[in-house]
Amino acid sequence: MRLLTVSSKFPYPAKDGGALAIKAFLENLAAIGHNIDFVAVETPKHPAKEIPAIKNINFHTVFVDTTINAKDALLNFLFSSEPYIAVRFYSDGLKKKIKELITANAYDIVFLEGLYTAYLTGFIKELCNCPVIVRAHNVEHRIWQRKLKNEKGLKKFYLSSMTSRLKRFEIQHLSGADFLLPITSEDDKVFKEFGINVPSYVMPFGIDAVVEEPPLPDNTSMAFIGSLDWMPNVEGLIWFVKNVWPQIYEKYGAKFYIAGRNASADFVAKMKNVPGVEVVGEVDDARKFILSHGIMLVPLLSGSGMRVKIIEAMSLKRAIVTTNVGIEGIDAEAGKHFLSANSVEEWIDAVDLLLSNPHKVQEIAINAYALVKNHYRNDIIVRKALDAIKNEFKIE
Repeated sequence: MRLLTVSSKFPYPAKDGGALAIKAFLENLAAIGHNIDFVAVETPKHPAKEIPAIKNINFHTVFVDTTINAKDALLNFLFSSEPYIAVRFYSDGLKKKIKELITANAYDIVFLEGLYTAYLTGFIKELCNCPVIVRAHNVEHRIWQRKLKNEKGLKKFYLSSMTSRLKRFEIQHLSGADFLLPITSEDDKVFKEFGINVPSYVMPFGIDAVVEEPPLPDNTSMAFIGSLDWMPNVEGLIWFVKNVWPQIYEKYGAKFYIAGRNASADFVAKMKNVPGVEVVGEVDDARKFILSHGIMLVPLLSGSGMRVKIIEAMSLKRAIVTTNVGIEGIDAEAGKHFLSANSVEEWIDAVDLLLSNPHKVQEIAINAYALVKNHYRNDIIVRKALDAIKNEFKIE
């Protein structure tokens, strides 16, 4: 098939969960033999520094300055009903590029990656008779909704307004799609509860076929890796370091390594004087970082979608401790594939169990690896999703 994919970020190098999900889907579609025009919004945060050469993929980029501007945010708040976080991605240049490609090519399917490209559904439908499919990486407004619980004053007022706007935006533009690919069954359920009556198929994030089985953990070193400019990650880490870590450090004198890109100066300052905590920042090789630690801690309090880094760590045979929010979308059993912790006491108990019992670390790691190897392989996931789409639209 001839496919057009539009993304709100350029996924190379893939150093965050969203980029990894986009990259995996794109490359597996190409590997099957489909020809793809991939159009990505290039932003200051996600520049297209190096465009890879991949068979069956033609890369196109359009620069959009999505930098948050206080004046623009205020004007948007006062005079618009749309969410500022989304309108930053509006681009006439992107529309022009899409129109050029659709005019020159006959596409079988158009894929829109993420909510911030979903505003293009109506525009594309006017140009193309092919199905327009939105890949929903999460329920965006729920991230903000969960964040509200821990805020006060003017910030809570602003976030409340943004949450309401995002919800309307989400319902309006996802309802305009012909088909949805939510990343979790929970997200799919939420969309339907909000009246988004669009055919859908749940397509989770997966891993590529394992070439070499990773080694078992040989230590109980603890770490976190994830984008440090993503609000839920920062919020959860600050909560964990403030409420849980002091008791773990007092008992074990342990170290907790935090890796991730775009950490703010404020976040680094908060972590700087915490005994045993080290912010290592962006790492060149996420796989190498994960393999150097036996235990991955994911203290997520808010968020939506699926935690790609948890799947990645499981695929590398690491033991995971996370919350109910962190494990959402992953069909894993607490106590077998990961340890569940949602309160201060549960976090202390879970970490204590692993630090005092290295064999338990290996047991959890082995079970987690078997889970992703058997149920979260990208080649199988993508083929099943395509079969569902072809069946829905009677595509041969």
